[in-house]
Amino acid sequence: MKKNAIFLTVLVCLLSATMIAQRTRTGSSRTSQSGKTGVETGQNLPIKRVIVYSNGVAYIERRGIVNGNVEVNLAFKQSQVDDVLKSMVVLDLGKGRIGTVSYNSSAPQSARMAEIPFSVRAKTNGDTSHGGIAGVLSQLQGARVLVTSSKGAASGAILTVEKRMVTDERMSRPNHYLVISSETGEISNFNLTDVRSVKLLDGDTKRDVNEFAKASASTRRRDAKTITVTSEGSSRRELVVSYTISAPIWKTTYRVVLDDEGKPFFQGWAIVDNVSEDDWKDIQLSLVSGSPVSFIQNLQRPFYRYRPVVPTPKDLQLSPQIYETGTSRSGPKKAISGTVTDTTGAVIPNAAVTITNSSSGERYSLNTDGQGFFLQS
Repeated sequence: MKKNAIFLTVLVCLLSATMIAQRTRTGSSRTSQSGKTGVETGQNLPIKRVIVYSNGVAYIERRGIVNGNVEVNLAFKQSQVDDVLKSMVVLDLGKGRIGTVSYNSSAPQSARMAEIPFSVRAKTNGDTSHGGIAGVLSQLQGARVLVTSSKGAASGAILTVEKRMVTDERMSRPNHYLVISSETGEISNFNLTDVRSVKLLDGDTKRDVNEFAKASASTRRRDAKTITVTSEGSSRRELVVSYTISAPIWKTTYRVVLDDEGKPFFQGWAIVDNVSEDDWKDIQLSLVSGSPVSFIQNLQRPFYRYRPVVPTPKDLQLSPQIYETGTSRSGPKKAISGTVTDTTGAVIPNAAVTITNSSSGERYSLNTDGQGFFLQS
């Protein structure tokens, strides 16, 4: 759906530029406020200033009043994220402090799914191996849950999901029973048809389920990217987020009208295309006929630097070295004694020992006793 908004200012014998704003909308604005504990919700940062250059880029400035700890989610197209990461500036004009600027993973959906220890099909078609509540719970074996049914509530770790065939007067149908084990060792089973809710108690399991849901949701709109800006503070203050993105170049058209007296009447229009999902309402618009330096750099894709692998030497000496008792070069002769052992520390009886005096060249040969001990006086 396209809408045209025309604002025209006419001056005699003067050139006046106005704007034809062409807006293509595919849905409501994606700029929203996501919250968690201690984070204020329901806030957004509307666009307040736009500068469009004639070389295909635009400067966008968002401003808004925030209060307390806030998270502001900004939606972009996949192709715009590199420009945003390269140029984004975040300012807290009060006493707050800018926290982090984060964005969702650039890994493909298949790679994100591969890291999750379970899978869920969108449709079961009667097969509960990877779909339905029975299929999901059977893949969470060992997870701690709180089961609430029409017969009561109990908590424990999932052991298995049992399938029983129930035969009535007309046909046989399967019934699934969730089997859990409590910390006291009590094993209970619940008919899933009577179960009202199953609450996950393990933090890791919750994160896996949430990550699976986010990865599945991202497949519905593969071109969408969300950048989250956080600010920490305790009072009302103004938050500013600015960035540059690619944009259609603005165009100009001129016309001349002559009145009855022959006086010229000039009129100029500037045509600006708003292809974003946000309305340009009450903004300050500037059109610049210039070509600032602009380039594209792939910043959202993770890069890894190659590091060489150093192998472990095969001749590495793993056993500790054992040194013999030393002798003095000068002074009176002294007794030399010691114990001969192998690499495991066991003594070697009747081992041949040769002692050489490095100064005089004298050599002494003897054998160890039954305890591996030798003595040369």
